[in-house]
Amino acid sequence: MRVETIMDEYKSKIMESKCVFFIRHSNFKNYSSLINENVIGIHYNGDKEVRFIDLDSRWNKPYVRTSINYFKHLSEHGGIVFAKYKVLSANGESIQKVVIGLVEKNTPIEEQYFNFDEDGKVERDYVKYLKYIPLIDNFSYAEAPVLAIFGGRSTLAKYSTKDIFYQIVKETILLGNRVQGTKDLIHPKCLEQLCVEWLRRFGTARLGSDLDYCYIGVGSSYPDIDIAGRMIDNRKLFAQVTFSSVTDISWKVDTLLTYKSSSSNNLLVMFCCINNDENIPNSDVIYLNIVDVINDFILNDRENILNDFVGIQNVKWNLIK
Repeated sequence: MRVETIMDEYKSKIMESKCVFFIRHSNFKNYSSLINENVIGIHYNGDKEVRFIDLDSRWNKPYVRTSINYFKHLSEHGGIVFAKYKVLSANGESIQKVVIGLVEKNTPIEEQYFNFDEDGKVERDYVKYLKYIPLIDNFSYAEAPVLAIFGGRSTLAKYSTKDIFYQIVKETILLGNRVQGTKDLIHPKCLEQLCVEWLRRFGTARLGSDLDYCYIGVGSSYPDIDIAGRMIDNRKLFAQVTFSSVTDISWKVDTLLTYKSSSSNNLLVMFCCINNDENIPNSDVIYLNIVDVINDFILNDRENILNDFVGIQNVKWNLIK
């Protein structure tokens, strides 16, 4: 059956789903059958005690309890799953795959065990699992690269209607809907690079010059600043980037001020959610609102750049107030 046919058949259940669950299967030994059998599973480093957990009991490890509660929710209510597999087959072959599927309501939680050789000893590992219907059997991150950021180190993560992950997976990828562009669609880990692109294109209007180059880039290990570079007019620029408002950024401003120099005209810039006309912590810092940054891309017909930062192309952008 074609993927499109499967999705049409289950469209009403997809629309009813209020959550999308990310689940990671990594470092699983001999578990390639999980992929072939269309199941998602949880285990914790071969901890056989998980097998005997009463699903209604209070487990003393919070991350285990959270995952079990998510599994219970999926079992009882159903939902969309974004399943990432990085497993080893029986012959040691590495298998990597991403599947988007649907767990139907009242799907039973089942148990399976696997034997594997650990330091010359045969061990038995237990897995709680749920069966799902594959909607997209081999999803490519090239379709929405930003999705690779989500999940963090979690085994299981839950995303609801207000989350970017939910909107991208359910509304655009599965249902083909166009979503309304907002600042909340920009993942915090993408925000710094968006501000760099703004400096390169639109810096002159607000700062008197565009950015020439960065020498401390996005994702660097510098604890004090997010961006350091030189403007085309030869001034140095030091910037912090945050979604925080005025009440949360005082310590960031104090850090930024350590780059002030009486012998130079360095630019100190705070990209945040306040404007220069608000009650700001220090007048030596230029405050640029994230909303204004996004609006400049819209005003200059560069929504395609915003779409790439969101991770999808099916976004409707209007000026944000």
